Amino acid sequence: TICLAIGTRFLVTAALHFFTINRQIKLSLPLQHLFLKPVLAGLAVCLSLPLLNNFLLELYNSNLISLGVSITVSSILYLVILIITKGITKRDWQQIIN
Repeated sequence: TICLAIGTRFLVTAALHFFTINRQIKLSLPLQHLFLKPVLAGLAVCLSLPLLNNFLLELYNSNLISLGVSITVSSILYLVILIITKGITKRDWQQIIN
């Protein structure tokens, strides 16, 4: 629930910024690449994170370990989904690494 609230807030804020900037500079930017793919990846992580955390909490019986592993796995999942959906390009990846 908190993930959906944060995600909705981000989406509305980003959309407002996008439309304001787009109107000012009159530049056409791909909405699907900028919003849809990251939001879908975030939604997948948002849905999987509580399940993964509960599973790891039962497995390790430690909040700290389960939280750390959950965040690490969720971050990797987010990147993998962006790579699969081509939400992150080879050029983007090179800029991240360098």
